[in-house]
Amino acid sequence: MTSSPSAVRAGMPPRVPPVAPGSFLLGSARELRRDMLGACEQAFHQYGDVVRLLVGPPGLRLELYLLSHPDAMQRVLASSWRNYRKENVFYSEVRGAFGDGVLTSQDGEWQRQSGGCGLLAWLTCMTK
Repeated sequence: MTSSPSAVRAGMPPRVPPVAPGSFLLGSARELRRDMLGACEQAFHQYGDVVRLLVGPPGLRLELYLLSHPDAMQRVLASSWRNYRKENVFYSEVRGAFGDGVLTSQDGEWQRQSGGCGLLAWLTCMTK
C-alpha cells in the first residue's frame, strides 16, 4: 500500500495511504470508540496494510495511521522509533485504557519496556 523505503530513497514520492471513511463531523471517532479492534480490523480488510483514520471534528481532526504489516511495525516500533511521537489525544485515551506500555510509551520509558534489541529481534522474526 505504501512506498517501500528503497523506493522513497530512489527519489520516488511516497504514496498516501487510503482513508477509512467516517462521518463528516467526527471522522472515524464513533467507530473507534464503539469497537476499536473491530474498526481497525475492518479498515485493514477493506483498505490494506496501511490505512489513515481521521478522528475528530474538522479543524481539530487527528490523522492516525493503522499499520498492519510487520515490516511497517518494525520500522515504527523498532528501527526508526525516534521519528514517531505519541503525544496526542489518541495515545492519551489508549494509555488510559491500557496503561503506559510498549505501544504507548516513548523515549526512555519505551526503551526500558521494549528491552531495546529484544523488540527488534521479535519484530524481525515476525517479518520472516
